[in-house]
Amino acid sequence: MSIIATEDQRPALSLEARREMERYGIVRVPADSFRYREFRYTNLQDALAQAKRDADNGQRTRASDGSRRRF
Repeated sequence: MSIIATEDQRPALSLEARREMERYGIVRVPADSFRYREFRYTNLQDALAQAKRDADNGQRTRASDGSRRRF
């Protein structure tokens, strides 16, 4: 999994959805999200804080599959 998302990874909108957006003046705005373990955060500082708490408690995670391991 890539750390940086690309434009290609955003879900495509149907023609109907794009037309409705245009009709009502709706603009699509990308938003970042940060995943740590099974959680999703909208704020990087919150994700980092949880990861650091886990590290302090001796918990570790493997970024590739999200499974936890204790060392």
